[in-house]
Amino acid sequence: MVAAAAAITAKTTAAAAAAASDPKKEGGGREKTSVEGRFKEVYCSDCKRVLARYSTKYFTDADINELVHIHYSSHIREGHDVGTRLVPEKG
Repeated sequence: MVAAAAAITAKTTAAAAAAASDPKKEGGGREKTSVEGRFKEVYCSDCKRVLARYSTKYFTDADINELVHIHYSSHIREGHDVGTRLVPEKG
């Protein structure tokens, strides 16, 4: 039983070391998320314009929603339809 546990631990340690040395992964074996390099735009469909643009690398959905409610509350109170949309990074 102890030998089996030692073998499992060795396999797990070897897998972790291989993942940490993988060039596709960054930050100690942590995979890059697919949303890095993308932006969320705050868009008013009534005005047909982008009000703000936030990087999903630095801002979570909750952060963006809080900023929208703080900065565009008067715009929303006027009856405008303000929403967010995910757009890929240009370039």
